[in-house]
Amino acid sequence: MWRNAIISKDGFKIAALTKEKVNEIIVFYFGSAGTVDNTFELYNPTYSNGVTTGDVNFADAMEFDATGEYIVYDAENEIKSSTAGSISYWDISFIKVWNNSSKTFSLGKIEKLFTSLPENVSVGNPTFSKNSPYIIAFDYIDENGDVTILGSNTETGEVKSIYENGNNLGYPNYSSKDNKLLFDTEGSFFSYNVGIVNLKTNKIEPSANPTVFIAGKRWAVWFSNGNRVLSETDNTDLKETAIASLVNNPTSQSLDLIIHQELKGNVGLEILNGMGQQVSSFSKISAASGRINLDVSGLPSGTYFLSIVLDTTRETLKFIKQQ
Repeated sequence: MWRNAIISKDGFKIAALTKEKVNEIIVFYFGSAGTVDNTFELYNPTYSNGVTTGDVNFADAMEFDATGEYIVYDAENEIKSSTAGSISYWDISFIKVWNNSSKTFSLGKIEKLFTSLPENVSVGNPTFSKNSPYIIAFDYIDENGDVTILGSNTETGEVKSIYENGNNLGYPNYSSKDNKLLFDTEGSFFSYNVGIVNLKTNKIEPSANPTVFIAGKRWAVWFSNGNRVLSETDNTDLKETAIASLVNNPTSQSLDLIIHQELKGNVGLEILNGMGQQVSSFSKISAASGRINLDVSGLPSGTYFLSIVLDTTRETLKFIKQQ
């Protein structure tokens, strides 16, 4: 009865679509108390009075974000008109299905990638970057049927072109380090190739021309094993606990890290920028006094994340660096 299914990165949730093309996503949670499920109805949120974006017919491509709370998906939508007939198009949305803090299903709030699209334009096949929860790539199909693979920073609203793909859907997928993007492209004699392109540090623009990665294949997915630190998500194999807090935040010069519990040994600290890239690190810092002062005067202004590691305990705190 199932048409598509995805699994969350922590392995506890599966989202599935039935063969019946209805406007629903069913999410299963496999916890210690057994399996529970919830059905989420898909809808188009209204952003302006008197403006309708049509009904959602059914979802197709889906992917969990790294936190396991959100699903990005594309869906066929239909605008019905008594004079012009029905108009169908594809759109991308985000739905919150889970609350990590309470370990319960969420209310299913939906946000659109774009509040409106030009007439006869569709977007689809979204994929999250592996290390930045707000970076995605997707297919943009214009009124002539031509496809461009785009990258978007949903935090800043910035959208960039990665590759013009002719009439071929790209089904993009990020590499484990987000420095490359895989996608389908046309091969010889009506076949497909898996293309690969290097990306700039913003993860939404190419840094070189694409090349063929695997000939005669399609629908590639890049995966790897290991631990990672996300810009807004802690590693799931580390114990989550409030071990510290920041004072004088925002700051232009230095941060004071206050340790809330007795810690034995040294603390490892990393500063990450908004794209999850390490910009500074401090190793073997003693937390015996309960307070650590960090000089951040050399950082450009912006939002950063301080990752604190001690043995099997990790916490990530956000701070703002001012001029």
